[in-house]
Amino acid sequence: MNIIHFYARYLRESHNWNREREVTRNGVMTFANWWREDPHKNWFARFIDAGSKDPERRIRFYSIFGPYSKLKEDFDGAKIFFSGENLEQPVYHRILKTDPIEDRIWADRRKLYGNYGAGDVDLAIGFGNREEDSLMGFEGSRKTKYIRFPLWLTYVFDPDCTHDDIKRTIDEINAVRSTGRKDTLLLASHDFWGTRSDILKSLEGVCDVSIAGKWRNNTKELWEDYNNDKNKYLSEFKFNICPENVDAPGYVTEKIFDAFKCGAIPIYQGCLGKPEPDVINTDAVLLWDFDGDNSDTISLIKKLNSDNVYYDNFVSQPKFKPDAAEYVVACMDELRRSFDQLI
Repeated sequence: MNIIHFYARYLRESHNWNREREVTRNGVMTFANWWREDPHKNWFARFIDAGSKDPERRIRFYSIFGPYSKLKEDFDGAKIFFSGENLEQPVYHRILKTDPIEDRIWADRRKLYGNYGAGDVDLAIGFGNREEDSLMGFEGSRKTKYIRFPLWLTYVFDPDCTHDDIKRTIDEINAVRSTGRKDTLLLASHDFWGTRSDILKSLEGVCDVSIAGKWRNNTKELWEDYNNDKNKYLSEFKFNICPENVDAPGYVTEKIFDAFKCGAIPIYQGCLGKPEPDVINTDAVLLWDFDGDNSDTISLIKKLNSDNVYYDNFVSQPKFKPDAAEYVVACMDELRRSFDQLI
């Protein structure tokens, strides 16, 4: 890639990230720098609507899809920042080949938003395991409270769920089994940081991998036979290659939980090899190591594919830790208290 092409693409994509976007509205709640979605279907809006307290002031949610200057606007109401993307410093593994342009763009994003809007919003929500005092001392007119509430919670649990609903959902996911009629699925739109390429290359000749997303697509089954129903399709597979885009502390998305929900065994890497330690039973996960020897994991995959009894025993393990429901309940309760204090 020559230098002219590099900067042309970098400037074009940076401009797209930083362009002004329409502020969308759902009653007293509005969304700025937000991704494209129906504001009436937004998980946080529905969570607030499901609460016992009606908002007494206006609420504006902010995210990272636009200029940071938007967070500094004079807004007469509660300002809440949420990122469903990683804003923590990632770990770079020597073996992985990254896209230099995307990597620089995300480094710019982290530089702008890595403080989670501290000083400019009232409440910040993200993946990072931040202490309260880590957001102190930033210039701005507002004292920012931070809570960790990772995006995956909004994929697994409904915004109006009760404590019993949370326990029931976990029990249902623990019990689900895939049909096992197909071998391994990889479903992705890109591989900017090389996490998928490394696993895929290592499993050549070990697994029959169906690649059903935009990236390296080798099958049209998802669209032609399953009407783009990802969960129905994934439920046919024994394994799901589902590493995070980047390896960073606290950064766990819905990917590993999608595999759990469909009964597939996750072949996973992310969160420094310790994904949600209060929630996930990693004995039910095939953890990949970009800095180590994965021969034992590959041998285990071969055994799971050839020994039906061993496979049945493996997938019968609970996917969640015994106290996972209590952890999720605590996250929901903390989010509810934080919202109630603001609205």
